[in-house]
Amino acid sequence: MSQLDIKKIRWDGFNATHIWERHNITREQVEEACYGESRFIKVEETYNNRLLVLAPRGNNQLLAVVLVPEGNGVYYPVTARPTKRQERNRYTSWRKGGEE
Repeated sequence: MSQLDIKKIRWDGFNATHIWERHNITREQVEEACYGESRFIKVEETYNNRLLVLAPRGNNQLLAVVLVPEGNGVYYPVTARPTKRQERNRYTSWRKGGEE
């Protein structure tokens, strides 16, 4: 999957609290990464129709965001965290054109 058209990220008390308490990532940081320039956002399909989004924030911190598509460009963020080394390596390879 190459592009993602996010029109809205749906927040509720559970996902916002979980992401902050577990990973110290704010809603604003998630939105900064997900609403960034599409050419910098790598989207991978994962289990249960979920998407793994690897995207940098303005400070170049790379985030991993798991989204559930709800239709019509609305996505529910299940979790968000700093990327793992393996994810950073895949992202870097993708940015260099070595992987799609």
